[in-house]
Amino acid sequence: MDKEAEDFKTLSGNIVIESMQGCGKEYYAIGNTKILMMPEARSIIDECMKRAAEKRSNMGSILKRAYCTLNAPIFS
Repeated sequence: MDKEAEDFKTLSGNIVIESMQGCGKEYYAIGNTKILMMPEARSIIDECMKRAAEKRSNMGSILKRAYCTLNAPIFS
């Protein structure tokens, strides 16, 4: 997709807006080439990233436990 195309600009703008749902519009501004974020927006993004990392860690533990359970030797 060409970066100058209107579709690309719309898509990238939509991605930014969806990722900033926890922030009010007063915390960020979207320009032609850059995105300006206030420190409050950065802290909200950091918190979202922290929650996502915890969720991935929990899922990894569940998968590891299930794998170990299914591959445990059966004693006769």
